[in-house]
Amino acid sequence: MALKLNSENLHLGLSNIKHRKKGQNYNFLSDDTLFLKNDLKKTKNFQLFGGIPFEDIYNLLGLVIVSFFVRLYNIDYPESIVFEESHFGKSVSQYIKRSFFLDYDPPLVRLLFAFVGFLFGIDNDWDEEIYNELGIPYVALRFMSGIMGVLIIPIAYLTIKSAGFSRIAAFLVSSLLIFENGLITQGRLILHGSSFLTFTAFTFLMWVKFYTEEKRPFKLWWWVWMALTGVGLGLTISASLEGFFTMVFIGLLAIKYLWDLLSDLRTSFTQIAKNIFANTLCLIIIPVILYIIFFFIHIAILKYGGADELYISPEFRKTLNEYSMDDTPIDVAYDSVITLRHVVTGGYLHSHQIPYPRSQDDDTHHQVSLLMHVGDDEDNFWTIRTVKFAESPENTKESQELQESKELQESLDWIYDGALIHLEHFKTERSLHSNVTEAPISDGEFQKEVSARLFEGFLDTTDLWNVEIAESDKSDPESSERLRAINTKFRLYNHETRCYLFSHFIKLPAWGSDEIEVTCATNANYQNSLWYIETNSHPDLPEDAEMVNYKRIGFFRKFYETIVAMWEYRNERYSYASTSRSPLSWLFLNDGVSFWEDKYEERQIYLFGNPFVWYTSTLAVFGFVAAKLGIMILEKRRISNFSTAKAKHFESWAGILFTGWLLHYLPYLLGYGPPHLHYYFPSLYFAILLIGIGFDLLTERLTYKNRIIIAAIFLVASIYVFTLFSPITYGGPWTRSECNRVKLLNSWKYNCDLYDKNYIEEKEEIIEIDYENSPGSYYTKSPAFLTQVVEAETTYTTQGMELW
Repeated sequence: MALKLNSENLHLGLSNIKHRKKGQNYNFLSDDTLFLKNDLKKTKNFQLFGGIPFEDIYNLLGLVIVSFFVRLYNIDYPESIVFEESHFGKSVSQYIKRSFFLDYDPPLVRLLFAFVGFLFGIDNDWDEEIYNELGIPYVALRFMSGIMGVLIIPIAYLTIKSAGFSRIAAFLVSSLLIFENGLITQGRLILHGSSFLTFTAFTFLMWVKFYTEEKRPFKLWWWVWMALTGVGLGLTISASLEGFFTMVFIGLLAIKYLWDLLSDLRTSFTQIAKNIFANTLCLIIIPVILYIIFFFIHIAILKYGGADELYISPEFRKTLNEYSMDDTPIDVAYDSVITLRHVVTGGYLHSHQIPYPRSQDDDTHHQVSLLMHVGDDEDNFWTIRTVKFAESPENTKESQELQESKELQESLDWIYDGALIHLEHFKTERSLHSNVTEAPISDGEFQKEVSARLFEGFLDTTDLWNVEIAESDKSDPESSERLRAINTKFRLYNHETRCYLFSHFIKLPAWGSDEIEVTCATNANYQNSLWYIETNSHPDLPEDAEMVNYKRIGFFRKFYETIVAMWEYRNERYSYASTSRSPLSWLFLNDGVSFWEDKYEERQIYLFGNPFVWYTSTLAVFGFVAAKLGIMILEKRRISNFSTAKAKHFESWAGILFTGWLLHYLPYLLGYGPPHLHYYFPSLYFAILLIGIGFDLLTERLTYKNRIIIAAIFLVASIYVFTLFSPITYGGPWTRSECNRVKLLNSWKYNCDLYDKNYIEEKEEIIEIDYENSPGSYYTKSPAFLTQVVEAETTYTTQGMELW
């Protein structure tokens, strides 16, 4: 279905609501509705910072209290790590230790977790699965996430009220959000989704407040709400890369706002220019500044080296306190002892005295790999040798031809572009060699194995490498003509096997010490075949030889590198993500995500929505699309006119919420990111808000009492369904029959076989004893139970309970 943004026809609900006459009051709902007025002095009483009616204050307090209980109930359970809590926990530890690390999202939420961790004295590594064994106050971190989830409730309430809809609709929407199981599960754990959704909701509320001030441009509250919208955007994009979807959403609303001004002939070009400036300042510059500030804090904290430091440039790494490299001679000559570093991965060309598995009985070829470790490992050093051939029955003719084409290089002769060299491993005195056999890991005939070969006084042509200078430092002109440490980037080409020395991020198995694979690739990617010399020494260099080191870089270079590394890290993570589900399944809650299971306690936590809330929200989305198409057809056929202020009000705000839903959902439908259910939550939020507008529209002609009854029915239904699925939300006890009873779709993958047939009030630990003499024998640890020895597959009953 093609949806077209058209300011005259569809608008996607972004049509303006400037159909109000001065002093006119549209009382189109019940008496509790926030009426649309042009009397802005009266509507000022509804500003967020004071002036909220007592009825709303009571509602908000009640909703927050209930939400607080629902979100934080039994939040210390389970005591083991759930889903990606270890990932965020490790980030907290690294912030506390100030060790450099990379992540797949901007740092704001992790900084908040780290701040809480700092306040509660977290200084442990997250190496275990049980929090008690770690000694970590994990409840404090979960509590922060839970509080963020609670804040969504009053934000949603104020959003609906500020948009001009009824108090009942606002209360209904907030209640549906309270009892949405998926949001509860996400908001009880050490994850970033709850904070991100709160920032998204806050941003939209601030824009709604700003939009209600459109008739008072450049007044105090007009500036306040627009600036706070920019602050919300800054928080949102600093919490998750998905926050840029929110920025696009608010940007489209701002463009529509400016387009309406342009179409209003009463608005001067000076006013339009001032509006453009204000929107640019508040909705672009402020978010970008906040985004940079949070990265500045992130980079300033991480002042020591860490596990991910090899994924940043050496110049960046040099700014870390624990890393230092002495100046090295810049001139590289034959017989120089060097360390050779790969440009893309940052690893060091490395060889150790272990053969490849295919040649365990043959010590001729040692493994060659990249060592992703900074330090003076003696296996990283290589000597650049000139080409010398000894007579050999196997290669006499080839040796003579190459010897005639190359003069013997003297000591301290520089190595120029096109030079023919061989690299000799300093420790083992073996030659870097390109085999004709396939690479150990990488598939395909274009990747050949590289090894360190014992050459016994003579060289094979597969030991020879041509130097091809590829890049140089503009401040060092000589680095484009000959090898210069650090400043020259070059490729090594093997004529015999017709391939380039190559590496990537693919690791060798355990037999290769999990180091990075090095191959010789015939169709080598340019960047992955670039190398440079990091350290260099030669016994004949003078004491006053020219020295070189990495250049120091400023914050913005480090900021840029961090952003690039974040994207690469994210893409690598998504490349391994499951894609078995389509985002289309999100609309109908076809599946969830398993977060945690404990087979012994027979409990699980499964990310799964409230089907009643979920399906109602999906119905609201499709209902809006159907209604909009119906209105367009009726107006086109001139059967009916929906141009009244009341109709435009509903249409405008419903369309805005639909646009918010679509812009947060469409990227995943187009292939962005893995189709995991929690990525739908921002869209779900806008769809639930849309329920509130639909409620007001469908019940506007009913009495206040009847509207209360209908809202109560919705609320009771949502609470009932919430309780049905609460065992997998909180990790509570359940029975197999109860689990299967609510498993309406086969695609719902929560594990009902995990549960016993009946509730067990006290779980007894069963320990195996004397397995060799009595296989399958067990006894119960508790003295309250009879100790009984049984065979492994025998069923026995102790105090009325079946134990297997």
